[in-house]
Amino acid sequence: NGALTLRDKPVGHLYSAHTDYGPMIWGELGIAEGTSGKLVAQVRRQAACLAEEQELSLIITDGPPGIGCPVIASLSGIDAAVVVTEPSVSGCHDLQRTLELCAHFEVTPFVVINKWDLNPDMTQEIRASCEESNITVLGYIPFDPLFPKALAAGKLLSQYAPQAKPLKEIEAIWHQLKQANF
Repeated sequence: NGALTLRDKPVGHLYSAHTDYGPMIWGELGIAEGTSGKLVAQVRRQAACLAEEQELSLIITDGPPGIGCPVIASLSGIDAAVVVTEPSVSGCHDLQRTLELCAHFEVTPFVVINKWDLNPDMTQEIRASCEESNITVLGYIPFDPLFPKALAAGKLLSQYAPQAKPLKEIEAIWHQLKQANF
């Protein structure tokens, strides 16, 4: 009795901001902290509250790469997932595992193949696999060195290089997603 005192320890922080594109909520995990799934869940709860307060009908969650706890936290309780993959062995493996998680959580998956032109043969394999599984491939984004340059400049590609070729494909993907029924 009294020999041990339990205390809450902050493992990360929640942030919010208003952007040119609407409100944004994000979290930052502390160094060497291992509760990333819980932080994702907290960010999602905060976003849901904000969406309700502001009567917003759509919440977009940018989930992490891979297939760990934060991905599971990102996928639970949502209507649809846009799974962005790359035509590589690890990309295909993560895609397959993420699609299995989508099936488990009864989430409608859509696929986007990023940097498709770096490995057209594997891109074709991904497309065929999605088609066989009745999963819509929303689009194919080509590799463009302007992406990392825009990131390094702290800008969106549309701000950094408004005429960049991939922007047309990204816009087409967005329009196709808005038309999807899920």
